[in-house]
Amino acid sequence: MNYEIGKRLLICLTLMALPMMARAEVNLTLDQVVDKLQANYDQAKTYTAAFRQEIVSPSFGRALNEGAGEIKYRKPGRMVWKYEKPELHIYILDGNTLWDYYPGEKRALHLTLDQAMVENVPKAFLFGMGKLRQEFEISFHAGRPVEADGTIKLDLVPRNDQARAALGTLIFTVDPRDFLVREVEMTDALGNLNHLWFDKVKLNTALDAKQFQWSPPKDVKVFGVESEESESQEPKAAPKPEAPAPAGGKTAP
Repeated sequence: MNYEIGKRLLICLTLMALPMMARAEVNLTLDQVVDKLQANYDQAKTYTAAFRQEIVSPSFGRALNEGAGEIKYRKPGRMVWKYEKPELHIYILDGNTLWDYYPGEKRALHLTLDQAMVENVPKAFLFGMGKLRQEFEISFHAGRPVEADGTIKLDLVPRNDQARAALGTLIFTVDPRDFLVREVEMTDALGNLNHLWFDKVKLNTALDAKQFQWSPPKDVKVFGVESEESESQEPKAAPKPEAPAPAGGKTAP
């Protein structure tokens, strides 16, 4: 799975975790945790947050790519995922249409949602219809109901064979103070860890539908479904950090 496809895939899949919130309680069983996450996912209509992302290679033991920005999500199937670091890069999802836009390079890739995601990966979460138990086998991470830091980690394994081969195991880290999902982790077929952290989370704030509509300016070159250009001419991955640094810092490609 290459970097750009993997990044789009994780972005779409992460939407299943974003609005999940429940009233803080202790000593919850796995079923109780899943029930509360599902119930609150069902009632959440909008979500906004700041995010930070790292893609870590186990072979090199360091971050290959880092990013940060903000996300806005509105049911059904509306999303703006804006990278502000390492460069301006925006994903706009409007129903079944996904724009992958690099403003600085004046390039945009236009995809259908099916083109952007791996076949048979659950898409219902994008449209507010996802059911955790139907799509995933769920367990406490490493069998622990509570981690040493007090958080709750859940392992989610897709029930569909093809989705399981593409995704492996997803890990959600849940904050027991408000039961918001604060981290999402996914390991790709090459063993690279794609890790997202969420902060400044707000649920059910008013978001105008116009924020999720976009048309390319005249000076932007469009690839994909509305262009005669080959889809293989996909925009390149964001530049990778240049210098090695300690964990959490930038590293060389």
